[in-house]
Amino acid sequence: MVPPETEWIIMREIREFSSTLNRLKKVWQLGLVLRTLIRLLGWFLIFALFIGIADYCLAFSPAELTSIDGVTITFFTLLIMVWITRVAVLDSRAIANRVDELSNDSRRSILSAVELQDWLKEKKDDDDLSTFLALRAINRATEQLKAIPLFTVLPKNKLQRQSRAFFWQALFPALLIVFYAPATKTITSRFLCPYEDIPPYSVYSFAVKPQMPEVLYGSGAEISVAINGGKIDGPVKFVARSREKSYEVACFKLSDGNYGQRLEKVIAPVDFCFTYGRTRSKWHSINLILQPRVALAQIALTPPKYTNLPKRTFYLGNEPLAGLVGSRVKLIVTSNRPLLDGTLAIKREDDEQTVAGKLLNQKDIEFTWNIEKAAQLKVSIRDVRGTPNLEPLTFRQRLLIDEKPEVAITSPGMFALATAKSVVPLAGYADDDYGLKSLELVRSVMGFRDRTLAIGLLNQKR
Repeated sequence: MVPPETEWIIMREIREFSSTLNRLKKVWQLGLVLRTLIRLLGWFLIFALFIGIADYCLAFSPAELTSIDGVTITFFTLLIMVWITRVAVLDSRAIANRVDELSNDSRRSILSAVELQDWLKEKKDDDDLSTFLALRAINRATEQLKAIPLFTVLPKNKLQRQSRAFFWQALFPALLIVFYAPATKTITSRFLCPYEDIPPYSVYSFAVKPQMPEVLYGSGAEISVAINGGKIDGPVKFVARSREKSYEVACFKLSDGNYGQRLEKVIAPVDFCFTYGRTRSKWHSINLILQPRVALAQIALTPPKYTNLPKRTFYLGNEPLAGLVGSRVKLIVTSNRPLLDGTLAIKREDDEQTVAGKLLNQKDIEFTWNIEKAAQLKVSIRDVRGTPNLEPLTFRQRLLIDEKPEVAITSPGMFALATAKSVVPLAGYADDDYGLKSLELVRSVMGFRDRTLAIGLLNQKR
């Protein structure tokens, strides 16, 4: 059994030796990590050079660039983890061998001290002589370690060799950056930001007109491109994509270096670009103007009260709009899009009137007016974005004529002879196209005022 005072001395010497040795080990590991980083950076430059040349030749798509980025990050992450782990697991024996090699110590004093401290930690007997000799060897090794400058243990030879290798690895990429800066910048940007719209590098430049064409819903647009930078020997194609579907067509040659294509019946957002060979222009978007349209137009026509005619409701187009003076018209327009407002223009022969619409809900708007004369009507509506309908709803308003009542006495004739006590039967009729309100018989004698007699109506029109 080792006495407590001896055990305390052993632990003190071991701690001092271990702490001194660990300081040197940390500096050595720091140098090895630096060498690992230089090595990793050199490999990365070579890899980046090859995939950059591949992108220059093959013009990777955004999905392919993302996949390459993912593989690259995964590979180099695993590689640096393996290399750093190899440095991190270096133990006291490794740094002891390193110090002995630097000191040209054939006796391997530091390694021996490491082995002696391990032996002392496991020693159970109280052999004072062996303990004394072991502690003495450890103490001498500690003094030897303290005399070694920290940065002496740096792997200078390895760092120098790796730095020279890195110089040659970085030389060619550096020359490319200097002499082909635009290409290098474009290719680097494509890999750093794979989903940004960065076309593959090319000597050709594309000038698209218009860059963001405005297209009304359902209509089309003419788009052209001017390509500069070299002679065009092959077809220039127009590529459009919408809702993850795409198609391409050949462009029409307008002049040297100028090409065009037309988009027809655009009803959804569309992105487009021009391609020539492996290069292309940037993607451009079409500003689709969603135009409101009249889906339904319903009319409720209320004739004047005196006509006793019922209210009629019909859809515009099924029958013409025609009514008497004073008829009340209610027009409800239904749109295909949510509405902001609308106006009704009533153009007569001698004047013009504008009626503002009343929103009933998001897609229905109501207009009310009275029929006074024949007129030309035009309905304009605007959606919530302020876009008017391209073709206003137009229709005519016809005026029905209320004819005068027709009154006649059929018996007796224009002249009749009678005595004072004679009874002369009278017969006649009164007729109107929309009905009679009253009928009176007027009797007149010269020298006296006229006298009227109300006559009951047999029916509404007689």
